[in-house]
Amino acid sequence: MKRLIVGPIPDDFDPDSDIAAGPGCFLGREDVFPGWEELSFPVRAFQNDADFEAAAAMTAAFADSLAREYVPYFNEQSGTGHSWIFWRLMAMPWLVCLVQTAYDRQLLALGLVARYGDAALEVDLLDDRFPRRYLDCGAFADGTLDPWYNWWVLSRVLEKILPPAWSVRRITAPEPPAPEFVPPARIVRKGLGRFVNDRRCTWLYGCDARDRTIFGALLALRSLLRLRPKRPVRSGPAGVPAGEPARIDWVLDFDRLLRLTMPETLKNVSRLATEDIAAKPGSANLAGPDFYFVEWLKYRMACKAEGGERIICTQHGGGYGALRTMSFPHIMEYRQDAFVTWGWKEHGGYPGRFVPLPSPLLSKIANAHREKNDKLLFVATGQTAFRVRLDTMADNVAFLLDYRASQRRFFTSIRGDIRENVLYRPYFSFDAYFDDAGHIKKHFPDLQHHRGDLHAALQDCKLLALDNLGTTFYLAMAADTPTVAFWNPLFLRMYPQAEKSFEALRRAGIVAHGPDEAVLRINAIWDDVGGWWRSPEVRRARKKWLAEHARASKIWRFAWAWEILKRG
Repeated sequence: MKRLIVGPIPDDFDPDSDIAAGPGCFLGREDVFPGWEELSFPVRAFQNDADFEAAAAMTAAFADSLAREYVPYFNEQSGTGHSWIFWRLMAMPWLVCLVQTAYDRQLLALGLVARYGDAALEVDLLDDRFPRRYLDCGAFADGTLDPWYNWWVLSRVLEKILPPAWSVRRITAPEPPAPEFVPPARIVRKGLGRFVNDRRCTWLYGCDARDRTIFGALLALRSLLRLRPKRPVRSGPAGVPAGEPARIDWVLDFDRLLRLTMPETLKNVSRLATEDIAAKPGSANLAGPDFYFVEWLKYRMACKAEGGERIICTQHGGGYGALRTMSFPHIMEYRQDAFVTWGWKEHGGYPGRFVPLPSPLLSKIANAHREKNDKLLFVATGQTAFRVRLDTMADNVAFLLDYRASQRRFFTSIRGDIRENVLYRPYFSFDAYFDDAGHIKKHFPDLQHHRGDLHAALQDCKLLALDNLGTTFYLAMAADTPTVAFWNPLFLRMYPQAEKSFEALRRAGIVAHGPDEAVLRINAIWDDVGGWWRSPEVRRARKKWLAEHARASKIWRFAWAWEILKRG
């Protein structure tokens, strides 16, 4: 009898007698079966892009409706009486990840039964004990990449729809380790100190403590000068008419999953208080990426919002304003009172109050490239087995396999003298990511690997190569680093308006369709990279793209200060 494996592969895995449900079965087990990338994984959660986009919108709307529906439960758990406004900010990062990962895994389980339901299979399912506990929303987001979480969710779906031909063996889940809560330090500020640095401006990419203090003081000053409080924006669930809650047909017991995964910090939110918080209705706050997963800071923002203050979120990475499906920023950041962008003014059909300003991060590296070596710096991105959210692409399995194959094609085809000068920069090393550094070292043991300061390296290299549209691409374009980037447009889909702004980069040779085209470009320009990069077509394309997606300015602080005085 064949085995269907939905958890990590066993030591005796044999592709002739075993069926792996997906690449996630090999996470952390690549050494057991090194050739796993050559296997077929025919079952997908989503059949096409239209289904994926519809599911992303539906699940985001469902998560939004949960923030209202579970307010009594959240208050009961925490012993508080907070409103929907408070709990939406506190719980949404967890709720979106929970709903979207559970729905994605449910579709995968349904697909497995549809394909293999008539076959006599043996399958190992985890028993009912949930194998993890999560300290906060960030820990849960990371935990959705954990094989134990995914095995448990798949088990709960499969046991509900188990085909008669399947034989089940129950596996005991491990005892979940208890997370340790460390109370945040108390903040004591009085008088002028409280006015000057009231944490109205949190950590922003590219801003130092001085910048945050100045912006926070300006926001506080603007609050004092305001004659009439500005009403904050409060919107209803995304994607559904007001008063009509979103619904999903769950196979598993979703209510139980929600209660099992609720982060410990949300069960007693009062422990997150760092000071007595006095809200000033109409006042504004600037929020960076800490707005997601730094619990004490999110608690502060939630209390302020509940008291009538406004929240202005800010862009902190690549893909914003370009990628076709980004449901998490839409439901979490765009739904606040304003969103500061790096230059773009619309993001497809996503509603939002977008404010284009020069990026502090990009401004500090603008035009900083000075070629100091003959290196081709190749910067990779993370390779995950599971989704954290329904963002970017419909077929994450095909993307993963295509991504690894495209890297191998790139380094196999590049000129020998160029390859001698390659510095391969792997992604951060996490247990939830596949070992891309080991993968490259196995296939190309001669390549040098880079582990130092990435920002310094991209300012010094002769040429930068990228196989993704991450923040590094934006940094390189701002720094004026000669760059050739490539990706498969089947997976990295953009909305039409953004596609137009990238087209000029393609015509100039900065962006390529796939590794083969990128290699041809690099082989052709390597002997005179500077001449190509300084050509009029490249100069025009870069300038136009920067203006629309990656603005930088020496006087960015003045632009931000003026906008704060207008909007604060």
